Amino acid sequence: MSCHCSRLKTCSLFFYRNIVLLYIIDTILSVKGDRSCRLLALRGLLKKLPSTNFQILKFVFRHFVRVSENCKLNSMDSKNLAICWWPTLLPIEFSDMGRFEQMRPHLEDIVQTMIDQYPFLFCGKEAFVMV
Repeated sequence: MSCHCSRLKTCSLFFYRNIVLLYIIDTILSVKGDRSCRLLALRGLLKKLPSTNFQILKFVFRHFVRVSENCKLNSMDSKNLAICWWPTLLPIEFSDMGRFEQMRPHLEDIVQTMIDQYPFLFCGKEAFVMV
């Protein structure tokens, strides 16, 4: 099982460097206001991606949603998936540990939000509040 996950992660590291652009991260982190403003900004940025890239991300995050729906069986809720996958999906190189520790929670939150808000971000449905 871990062999398959490792291969998937290595493969996706190669493909996603071109899919998730760094400007998305900078834009999301620079949005002032509450979580709903950042969510709208994220959806707007995802819509600006080339169609093929958007469809690949949609496919990957649909899989993450399915995995998180079975978290009672696999212990992988959206938070755990975000912790595991943000370095691959949002490949940023850090020059020092201070900057890494400052950015890590925000980057995890972006990936977790993309999982939790999949219907809103990728399918055009209404956003829902996570409790």
